[in-house]
Amino acid sequence: MTEWTLFGFAKSVSVIKPSLFEIIDLNSSKVSILSPDFITNNNTNQIKFLSKTKHIFGMVNLKTGELVHNEISYLNFDGDEPIMTLIRGRIVNSVDENKERAKAWKEKITREIIKKRDGVQNNEKQHAISVSMKFHLKTHGGRKLDAENFLKPILDAVAAGLFASEDTNPSEITRYDFDDSNFDNVYFEKLTPAERFEGECVIITISQKTT
Repeated sequence: MTEWTLFGFAKSVSVIKPSLFEIIDLNSSKVSILSPDFITNNNTNQIKFLSKTKHIFGMVNLKTGELVHNEISYLNFDGDEPIMTLIRGRIVNSVDENKERAKAWKEKITREIIKKRDGVQNNEKQHAISVSMKFHLKTHGGRKLDAENFLKPILDAVAAGLFASEDTNPSEITRYDFDDSNFDNVYFEKLTPAERFEGECVIITISQKTT
């Protein structure tokens, strides 16, 4: 199965030299990437950029690392020490009909991000969010899983964890509408499936532009 990486949406893509492309995102920031695999226009006239490459140049870089014996890739702005956390539990998608399960999943992520952050973060700064998903396939009925469907609840909860006020109790959040408009770079990947349900988890890495 081909694994695609969604680097985000851009308003232009140009060739700098053979196999090196410059991506200008919706906020006019530039990222260069080597050997893209797929570029397409979507229905909103934005450019959707997918790739399997490990080589990114510019202000944000794709790095590799390990957390709790899981090898992962993640985006990292130059000069930033990212927030990295592992959250265990059933990964919930955006169309889950079990509202209580969906709420509990977002709450768990929000709580973990709040623990890791250094106070309320600045939502006007650019952020790069990386999500590594480790599924226990039997828990999800053995179906093929489209990772994009599982991203939105995670990103909603990450925004809450970063930008909620210090006195916020995650269990009391009723609307996950925190401003995530500066989540300009989003990377996701599926890790080798977990053998047991206890191994299902997500690893979330958050990097903030330093200048």
